[in-house]
Amino acid sequence: MIGAHDSVRPIYESSRRFWTYKDEVKLILNLLGRKLLKVQDLITDRLRFEEAAEAYNKLINAKEKTLGIILKWKEN
Repeated sequence: MIGAHDSVRPIYESSRRFWTYKDEVKLILNLLGRKLLKVQDLITDRLRFEEAAEAYNKLINAKEKTLGIILKWKEN
C-alpha cells in the first residue's frame, strides 16, 4: 500500500509522527493477521498470472472501475 505522504517518510529511524517503510509494513501485516484491516472490498479482479497484461491494461485504461487486482499464481 502506498499513501499520499509516502515521499516524506524517513528512511532509517522512526519518530512519534513519521514511520519508516518497515514500521508501516509491520503494522499492516499485523492488522491483516488479526483481521482488523478489511481489504476484500479493495479487490476488483482476480486474474491468472498469464493475464497480467490484461490486469495492467485495466489499471491504465479503466481506472475508475479498477481498484486492486490479484494475480493468481496457482489455481485453488
